Amino acid sequence: MPPAWRWAPTPSRSPNGNGASRRAAAQADYLLSYLGAGSAAVPIMLDIEYDPYVSSDGTNQCYGLGPAAMVSWVSAFGTEMQRKTGRLPIIYTPASWWKTCAGGSRLDKGGMCLHDAGNRSANGTPVNIWRCNGSAAQRWTVAPDDTVRIHGKCLAVSGSGTASGSPIDLHTCNGSSAEQWRVGTLDRLVNPASRKCLADPAGSTRNGKQTQLRLCSGKASQEWTLPAGPVASQIPTQCLDDSGNATASGTPIDLSACNGGASQAWQAQPDGTLRIHGSCLAVSRPGAVSGTLVDLRNCSGGRPQQWHIIADGAGLSLVNPASGLCLADPADATASGTQLEVVTCRATDPGMAWRVR
Repeated sequence: MPPAWRWAPTPSRSPNGNGASRRAAAQADYLLSYLGAGSAAVPIMLDIEYDPYVSSDGTNQCYGLGPAAMVSWVSAFGTEMQRKTGRLPIIYTPASWWKTCAGGSRLDKGGMCLHDAGNRSANGTPVNIWRCNGSAAQRWTVAPDDTVRIHGKCLAVSGSGTASGSPIDLHTCNGSSAEQWRVGTLDRLVNPASRKCLADPAGSTRNGKQTQLRLCSGKASQEWTLPAGPVASQIPTQCLDDSGNATASGTPIDLSACNGGASQAWQAQPDGTLRIHGSCLAVSRPGAVSGTLVDLRNCSGGRPQQWHIIADGAGLSLVNPASGLCLADPADATASGTQLEVVTCRATDPGMAWRVR
């Protein structure tokens, strides 16, 4: 491995909020400020593992964060580093720590999980489905660079294929289009290069069946439940935020600096909703017009709570199909606490482009 700047949590900058620099983006900015021009010369490595200060900081080996909040924090750090340097940081962590503190992804059909056949890491290892068992072969991570990883390898379309039926296997992570996956409507994992979805072929739900690329159909065989995480705006350092980390119906949904906290741990659901704390992101009233505010509501499955996730350039648009309007940061504001709205969709507007973790 080439020389790298190593950035590790300490009592004053740990993800659990001790000290003044708990925000992941603030920590990334501090490191880059310290390095100055040196940040362009060598890779940057985030060294995050078992909390060595657990006996004094009163938390746990995960710095007091649950899997959703931890993934959100790491994602926010990587997003800010990539925005400032053009490169994602190297993440150095023990597999056992990541398994405990970051969680995994699973197929939302009959208790079947995405599975690394034989729990191997060799290139070409088939990725199949298997009854969910919580083993190391099913502990996947959705990384900030839109890859899905296990044992240091990436989920990839074999041979960089784009045709329906192309098999899925493991490959050395290289940033290629065959390794890119984005969350789509109805909790699909979409490969942007092929515009096709990760699927259990023919909905087999059979142990050992190798996954494939298939035309996106909205069927249950293409629905994947992922860990909760941030919905990051293309406005730098800003994330979708549950104001006050509240659960009451009518709670405003606003824009706030990405911090990896529980108020930013959203989860896209197979029913087309986007949820936090068991409640749903919703257009605040029926018959919405451009400029209508969004808030939190008790989940009912109604049309104001439905969101289509549509690829739009570097980001994703969140479209409410009932109104045809897009979730937006009004006037591309950067002030924390700006309540979000649905407005007329416009391509290339960063205030309407999101990255759904």
